[in-house]
Amino acid sequence: MPFVIWALSVRAIFLVIVTVVCAFAAASDPLAGRWVGKSPNPIGKTEDVELSFTVGDPDLSGVLHTPDRDIKLTNIHLQGRSLTFDATRELRGHHMVYHYDGTLSGDTLDFTVQNDDGSSFFRFTVHREP
Repeated sequence: MPFVIWALSVRAIFLVIVTVVCAFAAASDPLAGRWVGKSPNPIGKTEDVELSFTVGDPDLSGVLHTPDRDIKLTNIHLQGRSLTFDATRELRGHHMVYHYDGTLSGDTLDFTVQNDDGSSFFRFTVHREP
């Protein structure tokens, strides 16, 4: 009988550890995966966009996929529900840095975007892909 109680205790401890690890993993990477939506492009047209985030050690990495190219994201910071990053896009031979300020709410990211010289400002939303 004591062996049965010991075996059940070990099993209960194992299940608690697995639950805690899974909960920590889910909380530590709320951005990981694909996010899709429509966004204005630098010349004012609407384009399909996809953001892909990967949680690595020690930082987040990401890519903005557009119909024309893939753009590596830089300066990615997630603090609470606030996400910021930069993406450099080429327009007519000039490189423009766009600053993205986002708010995470479940499976939705709402962004405001502005370029370095302030000549372009827009908003858009992406949703997590299952």
